[in-house]
Amino acid sequence: LLIIGQDENQIDSLLAYAAMSSCCRPQPQTTGDVIASRFVLLQAGRNEESADRFKRFQQHFRNHSPELKLESDCDALIAEFHTEVVEREENSERSTGGEIFLVVRNVGQFRSLRKDDDDFGMGGFGEPKPLTIANKFSELLKRGPVVGVHVIVWSDTFSNAVRWLSNSLLREFEHRIAFGMNQ
Repeated sequence: LLIIGQDENQIDSLLAYAAMSSCCRPQPQTTGDVIASRFVLLQAGRNEESADRFKRFQQHFRNHSPELKLESDCDALIAEFHTEVVEREENSERSTGGEIFLVVRNVGQFRSLRKDDDDFGMGGFGEPKPLTIANKFSELLKRGPVVGVHVIVWSDTFSNAVRWLSNSLLREFEHRIAFGMNQ
């Protein structure tokens, strides 16, 4: 899901609804095992009011509480989720685990997620390039949903979305929500 808009209160309400629907939905009754979903909000930490709202929101959950991660956790979190996607692809039993929802609140605040300048793949001349955090994030968006790892991205403006995500990556979002924009 890609969300673009500048009204932070509306965005936070939408993200709270997403957290509630992912953390509080009924679990499948096929086995006795409870398959827990994981909901992680990645926030830059510059907006303390929003972080406080999310912390108050977390208090309403007994089990499977949504997690709040800050900008300093970004690279490790993306690497962890990328590893999870790769492991779920390799192990079919693992792919039946709980769904993971990663929400990136205002993607323009996370420099390490910005697409590489080398969008055309030139410059390596056949040499494999190491995966950057931005590449891992792109792979999460492309390969994650098939194995139950979903990403919700909010960008305050369409210009920032285009700066951080390539055109082909923008097409990966099955659903897009655009709030009113300044003219």
